[in-house]
Amino acid sequence: MRVAGSHLRIAAAALLALGCSPAHSAYIPRDPDLQRQPLYFYPDAGRTRHPKAGVFFLGNDLGFWGPHQKLAERLAEDGYAVVGFDVKTFLDRLPDSSLLRDSVLVHDVPVLVRRSLHELGADGVPIVIAGHSFGADIALWTEANARMPGVVGVLALGPTQRDHPTVTINDKMNIGEPTEPGSFGVAEQIRKTPRNVNIELLRGSSDKERKSDQSFIIAGGSRLNYTIIPFASHSLRSLIIAGPMIERALDRLVAGE
Repeated sequence: MRVAGSHLRIAAAALLALGCSPAHSAYIPRDPDLQRQPLYFYPDAGRTRHPKAGVFFLGNDLGFWGPHQKLAERLAEDGYAVVGFDVKTFLDRLPDSSLLRDSVLVHDVPVLVRRSLHELGADGVPIVIAGHSFGADIALWTEANARMPGVVGVLALGPTQRDHPTVTINDKMNIGEPTEPGSFGVAEQIRKTPRNVNIELLRGSSDKERKSDQSFIIAGGSRLNYTIIPFASHSLRSLIIAGPMIERALDRLVAGE
């Protein structure tokens, strides 16, 4: 137990060093059920018009953090209705059963997507499921297995080779890859994603997970577009270069390119 506590303290110190802080949103949903979910709402900037699309954005294994908020706000300024989803907190509430977690993701996430985007007036517009790192892996898994109506694309920022629907201390410390029952290969989820759903995969140039990308490209075929973000790491904390590149990738998904 002392070892685990030590690891947690190290992880917490690492977060402080990175300058990561939890996200926030000034928007309070009218739906009381949505208020109880780990969701963050960023309405499109032009509230007098229909948003370009709805973006349901899954955070990473640290939660939905300040860098995610900055990206969500940027996309909202560009006319997208964005909902941030702290998928780690959502999964932490569930019992430690991979079968149950899989079932909840398949059945509950599509409902959250529909209701949260309705809250922002994004009915009848294209939907993009986005995620960063752990969130990208879970976004791909969810679309491959739930096949949500209205989804035109998946925006995957820095996905990993293998993952599972939980966050362990090993995940936080980047120790090994999950291999237990319920874990999954991300390339297989890309292969299983519906053929009418395009994928934009963006990766920081110094991200150590680049070793997995060839298998992702092969699995996605012609419907996967692959982009390297110069001078960027796995965290994608800086949006100076990454921000415009992510926006263009999102525009391509919505345009069906």
